Formats: sequence, C-alpha cells, structure tokens
Amino acid sequence: MFLAVESMEIYRIIRRIQLFGVKKGLFVYNVTQWSRIFTFAMFYTFTSFFHPQFLIIQNVKNAVLTEGVWIIILLLTIELILSAGYILKLFKKSSIDLSSDQNIGKVSGTM
Repeated sequence: MFLAVESMEIYRIIRRIQLFGVKKGLFVYNVTQWSRIFTFAMFYTFTSFFHPQFLIIQNVKNAVLTEGVWIIILLLTIELILSAGYILKLFKKSSIDLSSDQNIGKVSGTM
C-alpha cells in the first residue's frame, strides 16, 4: 500500500515539474507535507518492529532501516527549510503591509 501511494505521488511530482518547473512544482511549502514525513517515520518504526521469517524480506527490512533514516532526515531538513522560507515571506509581507498602512495614516492625517 505504501509503495502504491508513493508511486502515485512520484507521478504527481513529475506532472507538477512539467507544468510549473522544478522550483514552483517541487519546492513549494505546503503544511500537508508534514503528514508525509510522519507517514515515512511511522513506516520506518513499524518496519523496525517487524520480524520476517524469510531471508529476502529480512534483506529488504535491513535496507529500509539503513537507508530510511537518511530519507526521513533529508525530508525533514527540506521541510524545515521550506517552512522557514514561508514564515520569512509571511513576516516580510506583513511588515510591508503594516508600513504601507502607517504611511496611509500619515498621508490622511495631514489633510
């Protein structure tokens, strides 16, 4: 199920990049992306508790546990950077809005 959902997300990423380019199609902050990190982390946790009987499944589990932690850290880092940029943009926009409101008050106060 996890692979099916992520396969659809990879397709959506490819389409967004084709439509909007890499920067606007991929590196745009959206609060819902935090749920993806949570899902990956839960998948990682459940995998660590799983005790397979077959060697091939044990090898897949070991690969997921070895590489998965780095994927989660990478996604978390990217999301933190995107959210910090989004917060900074909101802060700048709100301070510009405040300064323009103050300038309007000064102009209307002089009349």
